[in-house]
Amino acid sequence: MFFKNKKIRGEMLKNLILKIRLNLRNLFTTKSHSKAEEINNQDNLIKNNSKISCILKSMILSNIRTKQPASYFFNSSYKNLTLITDDNIKIGAALFEPEFVDKQTKYVIFLHGSATNRDDISEIGDIKFLSKNNFMLLIPDYRDFGDSEGTFEKDKVSLDVKACFDFFIEKYSAVNVSIIGFSFGTAISAEFIKFMHKNRYFLNDAYKPTTLILISPFTSFIKLISEFKITSVLKYILPAVWKEILYTFNFDTINNLEYFTGNLYLFHGEYDPLIKSSHSEEIQKKFNCYFKILQTDHMRILLNDNLWKEIENIF
Repeated sequence: MFFKNKKIRGEMLKNLILKIRLNLRNLFTTKSHSKAEEINNQDNLIKNNSKISCILKSMILSNIRTKQPASYFFNSSYKNLTLITDDNIKIGAALFEPEFVDKQTKYVIFLHGSATNRDDISEIGDIKFLSKNNFMLLIPDYRDFGDSEGTFEKDKVSLDVKACFDFFIEKYSAVNVSIIGFSFGTAISAEFIKFMHKNRYFLNDAYKPTTLILISPFTSFIKLISEFKITSVLKYILPAVWKEILYTFNFDTINNLEYFTGNLYLFHGEYDPLIKSSHSEEIQKKFNCYFKILQTDHMRILLNDNLWKEIENIF
């Protein structure tokens, strides 16, 4: 369930290659004889850059396969919720409730990665087990994922996470909310921390996560994407596209974590081919926090029994 849809990604890659070829042809062919033709070619170049950017954004988020109608999420294993963000966007969320809610109940928000939705995450057996141990677990789908409204934006996704805090605070008067982030969700977690601090929401202690658990984090999006060969192609052949991608996904996890004052825990798969464990090592070195390497890879870490045993022990 955590593997990206190969057919969709293959089509996107095919379209991307075609767009790049077209741009290269426009870039290196001789100039038009007329001013009108030059303007027309320039307009086409801008349009093609925009299309390439859209394809790359879709590949990074891989959110197309996560989209489902609202009826898809009516699952007996969790309560299906619709939360309203401060900018009036409806987002879907899965709620796992303990049998009884008391002063010892622990409130946790799980922020998933790309290419997945709340229903995928709900199928992890150990996630369900948390609710049996007095955990209240909320798994939101960010805007543009699942059946959530809106378009994904780095500057807006923090409002999706805040809506989860609002729900816990307003309905349960929760003051001890924690966050578990996985992969892309770790960047969203840290972005939320910075957003809440800069907008002074942390003056209310209920909005301060007491514990932050990051599974397979990356230090920054720029560093992560720079580890892939396609980066050099984008930088030098399509600089406008490169700049737009950086603007859209310029998550800076390691620096955003400077605003976090609670307990930080890191977990990473030793054989992770997508996000190298060196990213977690760098974060651990800076913040001197708990860090555990697990004998698994990026896709299977959420299925690792030792991970969930560690998480249960943390709480």
